[in-house]
Amino acid sequence: VKAQQHLIALLAQGKVGEDVEIDPQEFSDPLLRRLAEGLLAQRGEAMAASRLLDGVEDDEERKAVSAVRALEVDVQPGQVGAVVRDYLHTMRRHEIEAQMEELSKRMEGQRPSDAPELFERYLQLNAALTRLKAPNHDTTQVG
Repeated sequence: VKAQQHLIALLAQGKVGEDVEIDPQEFSDPLLRRLAEGLLAQRGEAMAASRLLDGVEDDEERKAVSAVRALEVDVQPGQVGAVVRDYLHTMRRHEIEAQMEELSKRMEGQRPSDAPELFERYLQLNAALTRLKAPNHDTTQVG
């Protein structure tokens, strides 16, 4: 979640230009996904702090937005793309690992012949994770 929060902070600060591809679906946290959608529509412009809170009514969500808003991510202009790619890489890795953990729980005590689709999906995720961890990885292939 930390990588997601820092990426939202960079977007809110207007530091991420249109040349960097970000899909809001990459955000596993629903609140951060909604923030990403709004910020990506305004990309390249710093967003007023109060506008981040527009439409956020729940107190817990307001606290979460305020915490993200308070983050200062200090990145040199020429390094923004690399930093964003690192955040996205971390987010993808965590998402794959979470899916694998959930599948492991569901497969516990089963043989591959009992639930072949679960075991096949686990193998696909494992291959995607291996690709993601490889040097010069292609972060667009998740499987």
